[in-house]
This record gives sequence, structure tokens and C-alpha cells, in this order.
Amino acid sequence: LVKRAHDERTAKDSRPSAEEFRVYITLLREQNKTAEALEAVVAHGVSDPPLGATVPSEETAKINDEDSLASGGVPSAFLMMQPAERLELEAELKAELGDHAGAGSIYLQLLEHWPDQWAYHTKLFDSMIARIEAGEARDEVLSGAVATCIELRTKDSRMRGPYLAELEL
Repeated sequence: LVKRAHDERTAKDSRPSAEEFRVYITLLREQNKTAEALEAVVAHGVSDPPLGATVPSEETAKINDEDSLASGGVPSAFLMMQPAERLELEAELKAELGDHAGAGSIYLQLLEHWPDQWAYHTKLFDSMIARIEAGEARDEVLSGAVATCIELRTKDSRMRGPYLAELEL
């Protein structure tokens, strides 16, 4: 039923709301269709704005309370999944499928925009550990991570995430 609703929505060239999309992805994951879920997440993000771009629309700026939502309806941009949230989901799915290098590159991309987000650092560490356990050269994996920490630290010295990440490494 959820798959049919998702297919109907995408056939009309309209994106589902974030909540509808999360339910669809959750159901695919419960059915162990991780590859199909990853394809859906990637396809969902094709028209995303650049990461870190926040352009509030006039519609969302006019929402003052629940009465304004009831009278004018909910603007579709208000309910869409944010690009960072979609990328987090994509990285999780890649890690589940064993593509730890792909997951790590997504976390690096997220860290470029939010270097103080500790969860991104820990998930990057998890992907690095998995790559090392899979047989990649330890020094190569760790040196790239240390270089990234130093680069993030030089961008803004007030951020504590890159400092902690370098200590952790």
C-alpha cells in the first residue's frame, strides 16, 4: 500500500513529504530491501538544493500559527526532507550495504558544512574502522582523516568537533 502510494506520487512528478518518504524507506529496510531503499534515497535527492543552502520561501515565512496553516494549507517546501537529512540516510544505507568508503565520503561532505556535529565524526570513525577491518591500509585511511580534521580546524578555531576528532584518532 505504501509502495503504491509512493509510486503514484512519483508518477505525478511530485515528491513525497519527508514523513511519507521516511515511512517508505523504513518499510523497505524492514523487508531487507536496502539496495532498493538506497536507490530511492538517491533518486529523491536529485533536485535537492546545494548542501547548506537555506532559502526560505515566501510561503514558509508567512506561517505564524496553526490557523495560518489551516487556512492556506501546508506549503510543500515546508514538509520536504532536508538535504543533510537525506545524505545522512544515504550514508547509513551505504554502510549497511558494505560501501564504507562511500558512506565515509558522505560524512566528510557533511562535516565540511557542519564540522562541530559530533555524530558525523563518530559515524566517519565507524566507516574508517570498517574499511580497515576489510583490509585497507590503516595508515592511508587514518592519514586522510587526520588531514581532514586539521583542515576543518583551520576553518574555524572555535569549533571543538575537529579537535576532539583528532584526539580520538
